[in-house]
Amino acid sequence: MRPFLLLLIFLTSSLRATDTCAGRPPERFRVLFLLDASQSMERKWGNERLWDVAKRTVEEFAIFLQKNYSVEMGLRVYGHNSPMHLNDCEDSKLEVPIEENTAQKIIARLKTIKFKGSTPLTYSLEKSAEDLGCNSRKNIIILLTDGYETCERDPCEMVQKLLDFRVTIKPLIIGMNVDPKDLEKMKCIGDFKNAQNADDFKKELFRSFTDVANKKSISIYLQKDKQPISATNIPFTIFNAKNNNPIATYHHCLSKSATPDSLMIGNYDSVTIKIHCTPPIVSPKIFLKKFIHNNISIPYPEGKLVIAWDQFKPSSLYEAPEILIYKAGEWIARYFIPDSISLMNGTYDVQLTTIPSVFYPKLEIKANRILTKSLPAPGFLSLSKNSGIHADLYTYKNNILTKCYTFQPSKTIENLTLLPGKYKIIYRTHRSLTIYGTFEKQFEIKTTDQVQINL
Repeated sequence: MRPFLLLLIFLTSSLRATDTCAGRPPERFRVLFLLDASQSMERKWGNERLWDVAKRTVEEFAIFLQKNYSVEMGLRVYGHNSPMHLNDCEDSKLEVPIEENTAQKIIARLKTIKFKGSTPLTYSLEKSAEDLGCNSRKNIIILLTDGYETCERDPCEMVQKLLDFRVTIKPLIIGMNVDPKDLEKMKCIGDFKNAQNADDFKKELFRSFTDVANKKSISIYLQKDKQPISATNIPFTIFNAKNNNPIATYHHCLSKSATPDSLMIGNYDSVTIKIHCTPPIVSPKIFLKKFIHNNISIPYPEGKLVIAWDQFKPSSLYEAPEILIYKAGEWIARYFIPDSISLMNGTYDVQLTTIPSVFYPKLEIKANRILTKSLPAPGFLSLSKNSGIHADLYTYKNNILTKCYTFQPSKTIENLTLLPGKYKIIYRTHRSLTIYGTFEKQFEIKTTDQVQINL
């Protein structure tokens, strides 16, 4: 079997949880190196032992981080205290606590450590989460291992356990000339990149960490007046402001602590955000800061328009009329009666496709207010007729007879939901050869009544 070395980067913060690493600069990263010093690290890859490659990688990378980032670093090593035959499944120790300016401490400690024992990988990952101590979006575990668990524990179960505790895994595995079949047991952890030599291995580490570090994180607050809690359950799209290309679309969500979810969106300098409300809201260009979380507040002046029947329970005959919303003469949305409709602050015209139709001009919707329009509960008309009959339904508006519906000649039965009132059907059969074959039938609809008419 070919020797190999795996490097895994774990981003351990929960994006939804509260940052509990108080008193630290917001751009501060907290990095824990988790290094495999088991006996299997003695194997060679090319002209070097895996242990030497892993140790050198940690040393160089620790110097790089301390020089280029605001960072606290620590070192945990496993498999280095007990001999192999003891199979010590708790052979794991935090050798350098997570603190500032620890690069030289890590390098000095590595000079005294020798590979020796078994591989308690799962146990060490659990202890690493404890080493970090507090929850932060900047907590990172960097694991270098040859990938073998020798303590009959399943790293995949450990990953699920961490997820249960709201610990998010950054799914990245960098291998050195790894046979793909050797990765089957680790595929639950994440995506895989295969380096062909030690230099490629180091480059992948540097590139991968930079990708993680430079990603921007955001939370979107849909601010309703001065209310402290964001509106939620609303879809929105994030766009790259540079070229207006969409980045992603999400449905807004609040955590149990009533704070918006956090999103990692890549290394974008600026974004715009479109809230898919009625009508849509598009934010101005938002410039994102590096290394700190970006809280974005977007005014969300939401009011409510409630259109409902007065004391009515729909029956099997009921067909819900449409609610058509217009703004500045342009149709913008459609709903169905009854409904409670979220609209942004403004003036709207509303058309109801009831029979007869109802029109509400210039309705003023105000933020944090509810405007209610109640309709008298409808009744029902069940019309039976021979095919080929030409018929129209009329009602009276201001004592003027007004057509409100045309029956379909091809249908022999039609069921209509009608507003209460007096109606007239004017019709002519296909057998009538003159206009004198036109007939009328009057009826009245009362709330929840069902009227049957045969033509």
